[in-house]
Amino acid sequence: AKKALELQAENADAHVILGQVALSREQRDAARPELEKAIELDPKNVQAHLALASLAFQKGEFDKSLELYKKAVELDPKSVQALAGLGEVYLSKNLVDEAVDAAQKILAALPPADDQTPVSQEEVGARFILGRAYLLKASGIETQDAAGAKALYEKAVAELEKVTAAVQNIPSANYSLGIACSKVGKFQQAIEQFLLVLQADSGNISTLQNLAIAYFQENQYDAAIEYAKKLIALDANNLTGHKLLLDAYLRTNNVAQAQELLAKIETLDPSDPVLAINKAIVALQGRDFAQAIAQAEASLASGQENAFVYNILGRAQAGTNEFEKAEAALKKAVELSPKLLSARLALADVYVKTQK
Repeated sequence: AKKALELQAENADAHVILGQVALSREQRDAARPELEKAIELDPKNVQAHLALASLAFQKGEFDKSLELYKKAVELDPKSVQALAGLGEVYLSKNLVDEAVDAAQKILAALPPADDQTPVSQEEVGARFILGRAYLLKASGIETQDAAGAKALYEKAVAELEKVTAAVQNIPSANYSLGIACSKVGKFQQAIEQFLLVLQADSGNISTLQNLAIAYFQENQYDAAIEYAKKLIALDANNLTGHKLLLDAYLRTNNVAQAQELLAKIETLDPSDPVLAINKAIVALQGRDFAQAIAQAEASLASGQENAFVYNILGRAQAGTNEFEKAEAALKKAVELSPKLLSARLALADVYVKTQK
C-alpha cells in the first residue's frame, strides 16, 4: 500500500488498506487519518466508510459511527457488513426496533439456508443482534407488560439458541442466552450457559451473580451458596450476593450463618426495606419468637404490609401461645395470598391447638 502511494499519492484504496492494517494492530490513532484521507479522495468508497465507522464504534463515538454506517448502507444497500455494524450501533444506543430492522435486512439478503449448508457467519451475527435486541426490548416493557415481555424473551431464546448451536462457546452469546433462559424460567439451561461463560472468565461478576440466582431458583441451594460465596470473595460489598446467600442459608436452615450475614447486610444497606423481615425470619428459625414478633411488627410499621410478613408474625405469635393474635395475623396472610401454604398450615395448627 505504501509503494502504491509512492507511485500514486491520491490512491484511496491504498489509504484504506493502511487504515485497516493499523486497525488490525489496534493502532487507532494511526488508522483515522488514513481512512479520512481515503474518504476525502473517494467519497463513495464503502470500505473506507466501514473501517472508519468501526473505529468510531471502538472509541465509543456512536453518533459518528452511526452516520458512517448509514452512509455505507446508502452506498451499498445490500452490504451485510454495513447492516451488521448499523445493528450493533443501534443496540449500543438502545434503538431496539432499528437494530431488529437492520438484522432482518441481513437475513433477507442472505441466500436461503438448508440443512446441508453450515450457518454462515453473517447469519450468526444477524441472529445475535436480534437476540440481544429482543432482550433489551423485553427488559424495557417488563414492568408494564409482563406477557409481552415474556413473548420477547422467548424470541430472544430462539435466536440465541441458533447462535450458540452454530458457533460454540461465544461467551457474550452464552451470557445473553443464559439471561434470556432465566427470564422464561429455563433455569437449568441458563446454568449451563453461565458455566460456559465462566470457563472463559472465571471472575465474571455478573455471570457469577446470575448463576447463583439460577441455582437458587432450581432449589440447588448448595450450589447457590457456593457461587454466591465466590461472588462475594471477588466483590466483598456486593449486596445482591449477600442477600442471595442469606436466602440460601434460610432455605437450608443455617441459622447461625444467616445471623452473621444479616449484620453484614445491615452494614451495606441500613435502609434495606426487607431487613426487618429477614431478621424476623432468622429469629423464627432460631425459635426466638419474641424477636421475630418485634421484627415483623417493625416491618409492618415500615409499610411492608404483605402476606409474607403476616405469615411470619402469626407463626411467631403461635410460638408464644398468643393464639388469638396468631389467628388474626395468619387469616390476614391467607386473605392477601390464598395460595400461601405455610400460612394455611400454621392457621390449621392454631385451630387444632385452640380446639376450633
